[in-house]
Amino acid sequence: MIQVKNLTYTIGQKEILRNINFQIEKGKIYGILGTNGSGKSTLLKALSRINPVKNGTIFIDKKDINSYSAKKLAQTIAVVPQQTNLMFDFSALQIALMGRIPYQKPLYSDSKEDFQIVKQAMQRTNTWHLRDMNAKNLSGGEFQRLIIARALSQQTPLLMLDEPVSSLDIRHQFDIMNLLKEINTQTSATILIIIHDLNLAMKYCDEVILLNKGDLVAKGLSKQVLTQENISTHFGIKVHINQDYLQILG
Repeated sequence: MIQVKNLTYTIGQKEILRNINFQIEKGKIYGILGTNGSGKSTLLKALSRINPVKNGTIFIDKKDINSYSAKKLAQTIAVVPQQTNLMFDFSALQIALMGRIPYQKPLYSDSKEDFQIVKQAMQRTNTWHLRDMNAKNLSGGEFQRLIIARALSQQTPLLMLDEPVSSLDIRHQFDIMNLLKEINTQTSATILIIIHDLNLAMKYCDEVILLNKGDLVAKGLSKQVLTQENISTHFGIKVHINQDYLQILG
């Protein structure tokens, strides 16, 4: 579904990503892992064309990502950013309805179909009962589920999320990851997620992409990449792996 060839991304004189090559298959959950500064967010932004690619090529369904119109790309990829700042007061429903913009004509109001699609997305993310609330007044977990509802309202085959659970407590982390797994199972959406918790990555991701200082150092099945040796080498910690659970030793 996605093919990345010779991707290099530079800011000024600094290479953030170097000669990255890999493929993403349809219908799987992929975790993007690495320490801070390894290039995870830069990679996700390149894959979603938030950061335009100048060196290298990204293909989506065998088509160069740069050949997509903005509207068509928004019908193909939905992004949940690391942070969403609201400048104005919007209700939760208004936020979710923004996911329908790629399908609307200019100056046209939301249709009955738009409302139905958004309602289903909000019900799936357990945010429908919050629809009339000011989005600024939602808790962290509620707001994160709402932004995912907005992404689901785009009805895209690709969903990309930048650290969606990093600021949440343990319960809400599991809530979000279980939700993403359910979405993947029910819709066959391909999901790419930047995640720091290696146990969550091992539990929920089919495959992982491991970056280190801008280099792609490993890609494959979670259990094959998240080994004691790789974790020690690329994260600088010792772990014990017992029945797919990582115990940090130091």
